[in-house]
Amino acid sequence: MLNQEIETIRESFEDFSSDLEDHRLSRNKLHSIEEILFLTLCAVICGCEGWRDIERYGKLKLDFLRGFFPYPHGVPSDDTLRRFFRHLDPLLLHMKNGANVNFLLTGVILPKCLIWLIFVDC
Repeated sequence: MLNQEIETIRESFEDFSSDLEDHRLSRNKLHSIEEILFLTLCAVICGCEGWRDIERYGKLKLDFLRGFFPYPHGVPSDDTLRRFFRHLDPLLLHMKNGANVNFLLTGVILPKCLIWLIFVDC
């Protein structure tokens, strides 16, 4: 059952990120959009308040994160996170986030067991 939920999470993040324009140059794409978004969401749920906090969280929880996405280059640095989010279209992100907030709350993107895992793992 957990494998099916993990696959649902992956698909949800892929769907969510499909309309986001990836402004990075090909040579600079060490981390997928899904990896960046998943790391950021988990870190913020656990109380991280800045890019350095998110990077530290990612380094501490890399094994957990790799249960969902590969992270072949480890976690993105705080500078990478900052640059990535600085170039996102805030209106598109807000619209997608607004459309998906109900899914988040009902557990379509993040099943209750994952939220429990994130909180326990904090």
